[in-house]
Amino acid sequence: MGIYSDKLWAACQLIKEYNDQAASTPLPVEVKSRKTIDSEKLVEKVVVYGGVADELLRQCSWEDLEHCGLPRLLARKVAAVFRATDVPAELMVHSERARKWLPLIKKWNKSQGISWRDYVGLVDRLEATREMCAEGLASGVSPESLTEAQVVSILEQIRDEYLNNQ
Repeated sequence: MGIYSDKLWAACQLIKEYNDQAASTPLPVEVKSRKTIDSEKLVEKVVVYGGVADELLRQCSWEDLEHCGLPRLLARKVAAVFRATDVPAELMVHSERARKWLPLIKKWNKSQGISWRDYVGLVDRLEATREMCAEGLASGVSPESLTEAQVVSILEQIRDEYLNNQ
């Protein structure tokens, strides 16, 4: 993943955070709640507008992103990410995690049709499981006790549980 992919990933992360906040924020009765934003559709629209490379993303105004379906204030945040020379470190945490899991996710994508917008949550779940396994290994559980088939089975179970809860 290069800077272009990192910026798209960061935009999707901002959208995910926005959707989470919108779902958990109580609104006054007379205010209609906002529909969730589909990050994949946003990326498709950005590409249709010509955002196919980093230098073209930098040309994106927040008005352009608003026309792609983002609410104005979120569009301003995403435009700031697109215009930056580097992606902010706090948004790159997920991207760095995804790099480690990318070979496995690509394999699943071919066989299961996992959308790249699902990567953020799936990567979080895989990382949490990896950390839990590392704690188990520190407490004396032998990694040799698991066969490759058992590890694959555990990872596929995580994937299936995650996708079924979407």
